[in-house]
Amino acid sequence: MISEDTVFDDDKVLDEDTFLVVDYGMTLTVNGAVSNFGFIQNYGVIMNNGVINNFGTMSNGGHIINNQIIENNGLINNLCRGSITRESISGQHYHDGCKIWVGKGDNGKWNVPDNWPPTGVPEKGDEIRIDNSDWSKESNVILDVNFINLSGIFIDEGDSLSVIHGAKLTSRESIIQNYGTINLNNFGRIENTENSQIMNVGTINSLSGRILNDVSDIVNQGTINNNFLGSIDNINAGIIDNTYGIINNTSKITTYCNSVIKNIEPTRIIGSEPVISIPCMEQATLENKSSIVGMNYTCKEKLGDNLVYITTDKEHYDTGDSIIITGCASDATNFQDLNLQIIDSENNIVKTSAIIPEANSSFHMEYIIDDKFGVEGKYSAIAEIGSYSSTKTFTVPEFGSLAMVMLLVSITGIMLLTLKSRINI
Repeated sequence: MISEDTVFDDDKVLDEDTFLVVDYGMTLTVNGAVSNFGFIQNYGVIMNNGVINNFGTMSNGGHIINNQIIENNGLINNLCRGSITRESISGQHYHDGCKIWVGKGDNGKWNVPDNWPPTGVPEKGDEIRIDNSDWSKESNVILDVNFINLSGIFIDEGDSLSVIHGAKLTSRESIIQNYGTINLNNFGRIENTENSQIMNVGTINSLSGRILNDVSDIVNQGTINNNFLGSIDNINAGIIDNTYGIINNTSKITTYCNSVIKNIEPTRIIGSEPVISIPCMEQATLENKSSIVGMNYTCKEKLGDNLVYITTDKEHYDTGDSIIITGCASDATNFQDLNLQIIDSENNIVKTSAIIPEANSSFHMEYIIDDKFGVEGKYSAIAEIGSYSSTKTFTVPEFGSLAMVMLLVSITGIMLLTLKSRINI
């Protein structure tokens, strides 16, 4: 077994009794010539910079990157979750025991039998491959029904899977390997449960979608974009390992008791919303050795002995800016509706909203600094639940009647100058 990165610089012959295994996460680099008469099982990466003559069997559940020549006189069994470049490979290779998307049916829909050979919609135990390399076109699959994944899903580079309209993709004791794009739109969601794994090397976009990681792992070596009402919930000893990836967060990430988020340099989590919220601080863990850009706090820390807490992302705003208000409401408030107001220095109500706090006690709201902020100076953001309240002040430059007059004067001046120039011409 190859359990560490290995390089074959010299020519090698693997006889009929050879059983060579490239383990998960390991790379075998071939720079010379290898003749295989035995059995090669790949779960990691085989990087071929030389020549591989296969007279035996190669079973690929990982990735074969072929930069030169593979002469196949035996059997190349490319498993459902395996990938292999097609250049300069002679002989036959195939995918074994999986449903492969071909998209011959209607509108790219998952639930159309003709989109899958052999004909039929995938069932729970099927391994699934979304891969454009066999069909010379991009595969864009739309999942708008619930599906339970019990074996594995592989999404190749350049291909996509979109979970939409409240549909749910559930993994149980299984794996999702994404080298392409996963889109979670219109409350579509992925539930990674029961010791499953999501391996992301591509991109996951959650736009008003949800990723639930329950007693499972998410290994991010690509990019996760969590935006606009999207959420990532890490619960029940789940692990999110962001060691080699980037998470762009403008919505909500929550890690609950006994769960871990690892954010280790050189990767980072970037966001304008509360990036990590840990309701059970004693047992949840954030292992951060890189940068978290945005707010990072627990409601337990911020509330202290208070029942309501509120803050803003900045102290000063200009016209057209977004003001992001976040805060916490104690369980003692029984999660009543929270009244959020912004008032100016003359006690005029500029903005008002009714909010129901999240289950983890947090809340947030975003407004635009528009012409309703007509009084120069200090403004107050006030969160109220019953008789309890919290206030945060900020400043806005003048954007009232005087500003409008100045704007009109400027426009009039420009028009007169333009007219004068035309007359002179």
